[in-house]
Amino acid sequence: MNRQITAFSGLFALLLAYTAYVIEREQYLLLTGAFSLMFVLMAVIYFRSDRETSPVVWIAAGIFLRAIVLFSVPALSEDYYRFIWDGMLIMNGINPFAFTPAQIIDAGLQLPAIAPQLLSGMNSPEYYSIYPAVCQGVFAASWFIAGESIFWNIVTIRLFILAAESATLILMYRLIASKGIDSRNLIWYALNPVVILELTGNLHFEALMICFLFLTWWLLSSGRIYGAAIAFALAVQVKLVPLILIPWLFFRFGFRQGLKWILATGLIIAGLSIPSLSGTVLSNFSDSLGLYFRTFEFNAGLYYAIREIGYWFKGYNIIATLGPALAIAGTVVIIAFSLYLNYIQRTTFALSVVIIFTVHLFFATTVHPWYIVTIIAFSVFSGLLYPVIWSVFLPLSYHAYSSYPYEESVPVVIFIYCCVIAAIIYDCTKSRMISVFLNATPDEEAHTDNSSD
Repeated sequence: MNRQITAFSGLFALLLAYTAYVIEREQYLLLTGAFSLMFVLMAVIYFRSDRETSPVVWIAAGIFLRAIVLFSVPALSEDYYRFIWDGMLIMNGINPFAFTPAQIIDAGLQLPAIAPQLLSGMNSPEYYSIYPAVCQGVFAASWFIAGESIFWNIVTIRLFILAAESATLILMYRLIASKGIDSRNLIWYALNPVVILELTGNLHFEALMICFLFLTWWLLSSGRIYGAAIAFALAVQVKLVPLILIPWLFFRFGFRQGLKWILATGLIIAGLSIPSLSGTVLSNFSDSLGLYFRTFEFNAGLYYAIREIGYWFKGYNIIATLGPALAIAGTVVIIAFSLYLNYIQRTTFALSVVIIFTVHLFFATTVHPWYIVTIIAFSVFSGLLYPVIWSVFLPLSYHAYSSYPYEESVPVVIFIYCCVIAAIIYDCTKSRMISVFLNATPDEEAHTDNSSD
């Protein structure tokens, strides 16, 4: 690595540290300015680096940059309060799915002294927890290790996320080596400031989900389909969103093998849920998911466009009906794409993840910046640039927090999606989905009944 790359990397690290430790979410111009400079530096590092540079360099750089933010307090999200709360409940013998935080406080239950502070920091204390079993395990382990310290719970949870991100980078390296892809592509994920700050910096568990999805792909490529079922079930027990890949996987395996694989995966998911499962818990979890589709909205594309039409015709926000309708429509489109990506164009796992998750995001009512990270990760192998370009414009969505009360700027959201759509069109017209990325390789076809684990 030459001196220029070293200098640019050092400047990137300083900007990253400044953003993580100093800048607040409300400081919009400072925040977007820092992100912009880091993206410029990332691009310069990519284009000035040599193809011969060992991918180990980028893995080490990625882990080092994530370690820089280890002792920072998340500034872009308050979700960590709920993480610590759920861990506190579990370690005090209370099922976090059974009661809302508000209900627990109202009931006057004996809780550790930091409970009121955690409650005041939460953004949705009236909702039941929606974090699946793997997340709850991390929350409980963190409380067991760190006790009643919010700061040390943050650091402990971050260590789990840092470990997952390190594993993801190593799996990326192995997959890149086996598929002959330019190792510099690792830079788009390893050095991406949105990825680093949203996952490791702000403790979003997409880090674990992405790690398990890459493990799923690696195991599928090795023909260990039931090992892949375990990895995929773990991904679902971090975030439910990988379930949108089920149609694609079913069609890829074929009817008989697909049913067996889905049944095995479903049993593992159910088994992981048993410790906290009951009729009341299922009802509460369902209520929270329903509220997500009918209540929450942020940085959404198609939804905002239709919502504005709803205002013209109805005179009010139609999210209560539009949210579930878009979820159903998105599911239908995902199934259609899953058929296409198996029987018309037999795409790789990575490219299929990018396309299917993109469809899901375009139909969603809520698109937080960290929701995009999955497609950034798999774009390393897809030959597509639009996920990286999308990440460049994601910090603009924090304009909503630049004033109080928080309010989104529709023109900013429109600008973001216009840029993303333009990037998608560019990818298609420039034929970036070249055959080396588009066509599934023989090792991804290993799904016979006698595959070994």
